[in-house]
Amino acid sequence: MCRWVWVLLLSLLSAQSLLQVADSLLRQERYGAALGLYDSLLRRQAMADTLRLRVYLRGAEAWGGVNKPQEALGWIASAETLALWLGDTLGYAELLGWKGVYHIQRRAYAEAEGALQQAIRLVEGVGGQSSLLYGVLWRRWGLVAQERGRYEEAVERYRRGARVLEELGLVEHPEYAHTLNSLAGVYYAQGRYGEAEGLYLEAKAIWAKALGTEHPNYYHYFLYGLARLYQKQRRYGEADTLWRAVVLKTFTRIRREFPVLSTAARQNLLENVLQAGLSAFQRYVAERREHPEMVEAGVPSGSQLQRPPSFLYRSHEALGGDQPRYGAPSSLSSVEASG
Repeated sequence: MCRWVWVLLLSLLSAQSLLQVADSLLRQERYGAALGLYDSLLRRQAMADTLRLRVYLRGAEAWGGVNKPQEALGWIASAETLALWLGDTLGYAELLGWKGVYHIQRRAYAEAEGALQQAIRLVEGVGGQSSLLYGVLWRRWGLVAQERGRYEEAVERYRRGARVLEELGLVEHPEYAHTLNSLAGVYYAQGRYGEAEGLYLEAKAIWAKALGTEHPNYYHYFLYGLARLYQKQRRYGEADTLWRAVVLKTFTRIRREFPVLSTAARQNLLENVLQAGLSAFQRYVAERREHPEMVEAGVPSGSQLQRPPSFLYRSHEALGGDQPRYGAPSSLSSVEASG
């Protein structure tokens, strides 16, 4: 009965209102629910082409969110046809930018490079260099170079994107935080840890101010980057704190979303969040066992902090890890209880 009431209510909403609901779900990373609404919108006959173009774009973003780049590219192809028919140059450039993102997900870097270069040329062709989109495209183009190990090119592209945003006065915009975080990632890969830390901290502060610390990207990108850096430097006390936040937030997300997802969506969540997102955490636990000592100055010999915190092992077991050396109970509730 409740389901039919929900369907009836959705049918009474205007396309614009329904799109707002879907976009809200997308921002919350509730991709399965968002896709259902986008699909429902596309079945409506009476909808403006500009609105339909936005639906295709947002639907592709949702498919990308569940790591289904091939499906995302299918929606982008439909959107490209519509954008060309409408003569929307900037809209077409935005689509090419997303096309580049999904090719990166597929590790099809040559295709990503081509799509992003074409998008940048289109924006420049209509004098759009002073736009948020232009800065976004440079960051994404930098990501292609970074993924291919061409770090100097990546640094140049990230810096170009940052300059665009600075000239627009968008230094407190989430996109600026993304750009700084990406540049920090290159410095990390190059072993320039001091520069990387400064950028990671600045990016984290900007994101927290703009969208808050409860946003999934806050821990998935910004805390994660810092945790990896401190791990690399064997600053385990600081790394422990950040990994704790990342793990607890990840489990909270799984507990919130799992009951309402389809079987396929559950599998995607486990693959993307657990296997991919937390595999680095499992490696961290293994490293902490090899190096239980603290290396920060001022930690007294024999301190309790010299033993890896038990929450690491409880979390590790919940992810299917082997038995911990210090034998803590293994369950999701025990992880949460430690917080």
